[in-house]
Amino acid sequence: MDKSRTDEFEFTLQFVAPQGDLQTVELVAQFGNQQLTLWSAPASGYSFTGTGIFTVPTEGDWSVFAVVQTGAGRVVQSPLQPVGGGAAITLLIRDSDSDIGSTVCANPTLSSSPVGGNRNMVTLSCSTPGATIFFAITATGNATPSTSSTGRGGWMVYSTAVTVPAGKTVYAYAIASGLTASAVISASF
Repeated sequence: MDKSRTDEFEFTLQFVAPQGDLQTVELVAQFGNQQLTLWSAPASGYSFTGTGIFTVPTEGDWSVFAVVQTGAGRVVQSPLQPVGGGAAITLLIRDSDSDIGSTVCANPTLSSSPVGGNRNMVTLSCSTPGATIFFAITATGNATPSTSSTGRGGWMVYSTAVTVPAGKTVYAYAIASGLTASAVISASF
């Protein structure tokens, strides 16, 4: 799955400067400490209307705001709001495994690396915010454990990478509040 680009978004911006000294208008997005300019245009005079299309490079909860600079050196930063008012806009960008409208928790992903002695270090992750991952390790060839058994011999809550010896199978699934549990994934070593 290509997480290097997201869907395109179309927008229209409109600004009025009573002093008549508009200079530039930018559309900026911020996610954590990452900030990027999505769109920029020169402006002049008393008003500006611009329309464009942009994408953000990764999934996340992107805050989007406009930055207007005037000829007098004033810079005004304003969160985008829907036409007619309302709360500031935050774009919730997710890959297709974790769609906002989904009712199912995304499947966990598993990565491993050999650590010697016929063992592998296994790391699990899930793209659904707030998800809890459960895992179980069984002898390869055994049946998939029931998702209703927990604790010793059953599913355990995942919190850090685990070492798995050869001849074992790792099973994992994820749950999140308000969503149906993901499918069970597995990998044999």
